[in-house]
Amino acid sequence: MNPHYHRYAELSSPHPPSPDNNNYPMGGGGHHHNGHGPTMNPIEGHQQGFHHINNNNLPIKHCAGCSGKITERFFLQALDRFWHNSCLKCNCCNVLLAEVGSSCFTKSGLILCKSDYS
Repeated sequence: MNPHYHRYAELSSPHPPSPDNNNYPMGGGGHHHNGHGPTMNPIEGHQQGFHHINNNNLPIKHCAGCSGKITERFFLQALDRFWHNSCLKCNCCNVLLAEVGSSCFTKSGLILCKSDYS
């Protein structure tokens, strides 16, 4: 398969940052909560980038993983959807994709990290 690469994007929100957002680096971490894995049907055999988003001046988004409102200052955009940092996970090993790089892969309707895609 010849995967396609897409980068993550930076966005912002009208909401003030959560108090615990100060504990994470600007582009690599994020607010973690008990979310659910992604529930979508991505295109087979694609590599997708995800973007860390600054949520300061945007309308409220909903997470593609848990369907909850994204009120945190930083969140992710991948597969043309928005995600909490803790909701964009590999469907095989459950690793948080924001912590292992800036891309994810899709195969047979699953979102995968590079290791599980290979």
